[in-house]
Amino acid sequence: MSKSLLPAYIKWEKEGQEVQGVVQSISELTNGKFESSCKRYTLLTSEGLQTVLLGAVTDEKLEGCDLIGREIKIIYKGRLRLEGGRSMNNFEINDLTEDQNG
Repeated sequence: MSKSLLPAYIKWEKEGQEVQGVVQSISELTNGKFESSCKRYTLLTSEGLQTVLLGAVTDEKLEGCDLIGREIKIIYKGRLRLEGGRSMNNFEINDLTEDQNG
């Protein structure tokens, strides 16, 4: 059985949806719709390469975390309502990598 060399894009649609894998790369993605940018995370999962977008707020929370090479599990927790009628995707993100010193 072969695996695609190109990452599959994961669309967050259902609360409780999960993606687990080892982070291969994190790259900047500019979104023309809102004239802002967010990060694109590419993970090597049991199903092959998968790419996810988590949004600018989650990106900011993860800033400074060295995720490359770490196994993480991302759980979609649904939409979170913000002031002014806006909303954002809400995630739980767990680091599953066993630290050699821990």
